[in-house]
Order: sequence, then structure tokens, then C-alpha cells
Amino acid sequence: MDSSASSCPTARCWASPRASISISPQGIRFLTGVLAAGMVCVGVSAAAPEATAFKPGKVPPANQPDISGVWVVTNFSPYGKTIDGKEPPLQKWARDIALQRRALADQGHPFPDSETYCFTPGMPRMMFGPGYPIQIVQTAGQVTMLFEILHNVRFIYLTDKHSSLDDIDPSYHGESIGHWDGDTLVIDTIDMTDKSTMDKGGTPHSDALHVVERIRLTGKDKMEDLVTMEDSKAFTAPWIFRATFDREPAGTRLQEYFCENNRNPVNQEGYVQFKGNKDNK
Repeated sequence: MDSSASSCPTARCWASPRASISISPQGIRFLTGVLAAGMVCVGVSAAAPEATAFKPGKVPPANQPDISGVWVVTNFSPYGKTIDGKEPPLQKWARDIALQRRALADQGHPFPDSETYCFTPGMPRMMFGPGYPIQIVQTAGQVTMLFEILHNVRFIYLTDKHSSLDDIDPSYHGESIGHWDGDTLVIDTIDMTDKSTMDKGGTPHSDALHVVERIRLTGKDKMEDLVTMEDSKAFTAPWIFRATFDREPAGTRLQEYFCENNRNPVNQEGYVQFKGNKDNK
């Protein structure tokens, strides 16, 4: 066992090698009691990597456009369309599934997507709406997106390269690596699970989905996200969707989102079962 982990000086517990803290005699007595109760104190290796350098007061960095703030999508649609308003170029198996789900929705049986089960909508659909606020936070080396819906969080790393696909597991959000190209934030996202859908209506994709976004300001409080999607297993060609956003007034806050997945449950046949107000009391 490492000697630093076994001795674990109180004043160094959970502190980085460069940090220092002072503890009052009362604090010493408290920590001694905690350790006596059986809690484990973990030492920090001196070889731990340092965080990306960041100086308060430079958010965003001077060479980056300010896309921070709270935004709301303005062109949400339950069915994805290309930038010129056409149907997505789907392979036959994907088109058959999409048309079947749309037909069932027309009959009053909408597709129970991941949000119905209180799961994240995943990428890239989370950027398409519906119109719940998204807060964008810019810091050195990273852009973070906080979604009011389901309290989703998306991380976009600006100083890294993509991991090897052998080293990461598919996820709903995938791995997003970005860089600034002039006034445009270019984001490349890979390794998304095929459990999500392209839109609220249930258009499918595969685990080969690859997404490239180009986010830029189109006005003082206007923003667009040009989303290019390619999927060799589900699409016949790449296609582009344009999401547009308005920035909310300064001081706007995200609200708590509590997912009541028993409000409109999915029945045994796999359909969303809508309830009237009297059923929800």
C-alpha cells in the first residue's frame, strides 16, 4: 500500500499537491472522529495532471465570439427535414421504420421516444428542440451546454483530440471535440448509441452516425447551428439540418425539470397512453 494513502496527513486530504489549507483545532477533532468512524482518506498523487489553465475575467477568451447565455430553439419540428425542406435521405430499412412510426402517430399512437422514458434525447436531436432553454457556458478549453429538459449536460472539448473508438463506449451524447474557425464553433461528434432517434417522430440512425456542427452568431441575440449528419448504415447521403436560436434576456435562469414519466405512460403494446387532467390528480 502507498505510504501517502496510509498516513494521509489531515491537512493534505483531498488537496492537490499545490494547494494548502488551514484547519482549526475544532476541525482537527472533527476529522479525527470521521476517520475513527471508518471513512477512508484518499491521497492525491503528485503526478496528477493539472487542469487547463484558466484566469477569471476572460470568459469567453478574447478571440472567441460570445455565445454564452440562455438560448431557445425557434424552429422545432417533430420530424427532421433537410435544410431545403426535404425528407432525410434514408436507406430503405430506416425509411420503412420512419414511415411506420409516422403512420401510427397519425392514428393516435405516437412513437415512445427516449424522452417518454425520461432518457436524454441524445445527439444531435437535443440541439433541435423542443423549445426548452439551453444555457451555454464558455470557459478556457471547453464549451458546456446545460439543458433545462431532463437536466442534460453536454461537454464540448476544445483542446483535445477524439479518443480511439476502442477506448470509449457508445453513448447518447457521443464524444464532442470542437475548435473555433473564425467566428464559427465547429464541433465533431462521434460514437453515439443507436438507441436514440433523429427526431421526436422516431427517425432511426445507426451506431455509425457522425455529426459535424457549425455554430455561429447571425445577429446580436441570434444563433444558428448547421448540423451535417452522415451515417453509412442508415442514410444514402449526408444531410444538413439548420437549427435557429434566440438568446433570452440577461438574468434568465433555467428552471427545475422533473420528469413525470407516469403522466403519459407507455402501455403494453408500446404506445404512449395520454391521460386527461382528472386522471393525473
